[in-house]
Amino acid sequence: MAVVGHVIGTANKRGGILIFLPGVQEIRQCIEALRAAPYARDSDILPLHANLSNEEQRLVFTVSTRWKIIAATNVAEVS
Repeated sequence: MAVVGHVIGTANKRGGILIFLPGVQEIRQCIEALRAAPYARDSDILPLHANLSNEEQRLVFTVSTRWKIIAATNVAEVS
């Protein structure tokens, strides 16, 4: 949380942040915490793991003018 807040607070422009986590439960917990943060209203916060449908996984590739924060397992390395 602190690192994401620092990146968003000090960046010159919006972009993407990819957070690698070991499993689905950790992703859920991370997303829950991120969505409670002050910057959540200006961010797209998305999960990425193998249990999601192809359509849900493709959401991470959509273009956005908002911050895009992706909490992912290693599926992101092969997508």
